[in-house]
Amino acid sequence: MSVPQRRSLYDCLNDRLRADARLGLARDSAAMAGGAAGPLLYRDGREYISFMSNDGLGLAADAHWQARVAACFAAYAPSASASRLAGGRSDVVDQACRAVADYFGFAECLFLPSGYQANLACVTTLLQQGQEAFVDRRCHASVMRALPLAGARIRAWNHLDYDHLERLLSSLPPDAP
Repeated sequence: MSVPQRRSLYDCLNDRLRADARLGLARDSAAMAGGAAGPLLYRDGREYISFMSNDGLGLAADAHWQARVAACFAAYAPSASASRLAGGRSDVVDQACRAVADYFGFAECLFLPSGYQANLACVTTLLQQGQEAFVDRRCHASVMRALPLAGARIRAWNHLDYDHLERLLSSLPPDAP
């Protein structure tokens, strides 16, 4: 009896990358200077406002904001917790949710631990099995990972190529929703 040959992790990961590429999910990033933090980034000697930074408002380097955050951490130590169902809800988080919902005029809101998880929640909740999903190939990785989880039919168009998007949309049957 022969023993099945085991595949290496490297081979498994490369297979996954090739499968992602066939689905239009291959990723590549442009080189940017100064894009890691703060509201500005630089490319080819030009300055741009960054909408990719988690410090889009430029608060990370602001001394007043740092002091407010430090005071908040002193009063309410930051930590991760189990899910709301497993570990219950915090009074502080409930108060914050109510304040944000009131501010924006909604009955309620839900905080999620990250934008990545928020995108996963939205995409998997709003899309239905087999539904067409048209996405720019450079949309956030969380959206690209959520689409297969939602069972969506992924139709990725080349970044900012609206002619390509138009061709994809034109390929739909006339009675498509």
